[in-house]
Amino acid sequence: MKDVGELIRQKLYERLSGAIVIDLQEVPVFDSASVLAAATEPYILLSTFVSTELGEGSKQAYGQEVSVLIEVGTRFDNSFGGKLLSDRISNEVMELVRTRQDGYLDLLIGANSGDYFRIYWGNGMNYDFKNSTKITTSDFGPVYDFAFYDLDNDNSDEIIVFLSNPGNSKIEIYKNRDSNYIYSNDEFIESPLLNDHALEWIRIGDIDNDGKIELFEEDRGHFNSEEYRWPGVFGSVPARWELNGNKFTPNQLYN
Repeated sequence: MKDVGELIRQKLYERLSGAIVIDLQEVPVFDSASVLAAATEPYILLSTFVSTELGEGSKQAYGQEVSVLIEVGTRFDNSFGGKLLSDRISNEVMELVRTRQDGYLDLLIGANSGDYFRIYWGNGMNYDFKNSTKITTSDFGPVYDFAFYDLDNDNSDEIIVFLSNPGNSKIEIYKNRDSNYIYSNDEFIESPLLNDHALEWIRIGDIDNDGKIELFEEDRGHFNSEEYRWPGVFGSVPARWELNGNKFTPNQLYN
């Protein structure tokens, strides 16, 4: 089964890394296993990690309760400057990791069979099926992975859904309209995002530092846990699309 804790740490790192700037300097983010001894303050540390399996579970259904302590490190002379800076960075961290304005983390679950995914709305205590929303996808295949990004700059992330069936993969995008997610491929995709082989996971970010966001397959943990691999799983063209304006277009070369 998928290690939920590892995924949460990875997504927290991706969300925070490079996102907070203080006095024109990015605040670096470190995982607890990779803090640099020469790191200078301020910095953000993904620290204590606790994972508790809920119930016996199975390959089809299981649950984990996961907590990650996020620490902010600052340095100051005597008794001046540290707490204010720490509070400022902490506030920005909370704004980035919150998924909606009520301040609670929500949970998305795909289906390894079926044409839907489900959002469990957080309440600060637990996740309840009665407080969840089912989003129906196309009948292309089951949902394997998600990515999140504010594609239209309306201060609300779209949900980018990765679907796959044997030998093929597809991307679908759902726009948030008052917590109702609407299929919006026509708004954000120039041509269908299809790939002729089955992918594993997807990521979103500016991987070539050209100022444009790319959506691409992530091979980390599938073939080599130490690297991200851009070529296709079976040696075919990479699965990569670039956001030009507000639409994704194919961009299959990685330099």
